[in-house]
This record gives sequence, C-alpha cells and structure tokens, in this order.
Amino acid sequence: MQEEELRHFPQPEPKATLWRYLNTYKFKDLLETRTLYLCRLSELEKIDPNEGLMNRTQLETLPGYLRGDEFQLQNFVNFHERIRQRAWVTCFSLGQFEEAFMWRRFCKSDPPEGVAVRTTYEKLKLATLGFPESDKIYMAQVRYEETEYMPWK
Repeated sequence: MQEEELRHFPQPEPKATLWRYLNTYKFKDLLETRTLYLCRLSELEKIDPNEGLMNRTQLETLPGYLRGDEFQLQNFVNFHERIRQRAWVTCFSLGQFEEAFMWRRFCKSDPPEGVAVRTTYEKLKLATLGFPESDKIYMAQVRYEETEYMPWK
C-alpha cells in the first residue's frame, strides 16, 4: 500500500493493549500449530454481513470527495472489492480491559468457554518479523462507524 493509502489506516500506540478472544479449541490449535489463523476479508461476511464493507459515513462522503465523478466512484468501489477478495486478516480488540460483549461474540460454544489472549501492539508486531513476506504485513486499526461512541479498534 502506498503512503497516501496508509494514512486512512492508523496504527495503535506501541504499548496499546490488544485482546484476541478465542474458543478453547481455537486456542489449543494456536498453541499446537504455533500459527495465527488468517481469514480472507470477504469471508468474514459469513459471520457479520458488514465486515470489510465501507461504513455509512464513508459511503455518504465518497461521492463528494470524488466530486460526483461516477467513473471514479465505480473504480473505487471495484478497487475496494478487489481488496476484500485479496486481503487476509485476523482481528484483535483494542482496549485496556476485557469486554463482556467480545466474550459473548467470539467465545461461543456449548457450554460457553474460551480464552482471552492479552498482548500489546508492539509485541504482536515484533512477532510478525519472522514471517515469510513480513514486508507485506500491515497492521492497522479499524473503525466500524465514525461516531463519538465508536472508537478505533
């Protein structure tokens, strides 16, 4: 990604606390395989139909930003979809404390059980340095809706 594109995807502070909520069987797999599961971004819509899509504010702002140029708008939408089909992601939650909502959302099983892995952005970034093609890894924050009540995650 070029520098101009990256400015839209800010990185957290190095000491920022990150959480990864996992079902117990996924945590066991993480320990046994020593690998972090990545999902194609477009596949996340099976879990949440809004994952990887532009939020309402982006959709409303884009035509004005492109000065109503329909050709540019269609190019942007097509580019965004190509990214969704080619990007592989894993999601962590940014926050100082655990969140009950995240436990309910990502540790679903019967009976309910799971693990919350706590780390920092700095440690996660350091862990990726040994990956093949680590120069192609870009970690960034996501904001699902741009409101005062929806912080960067």
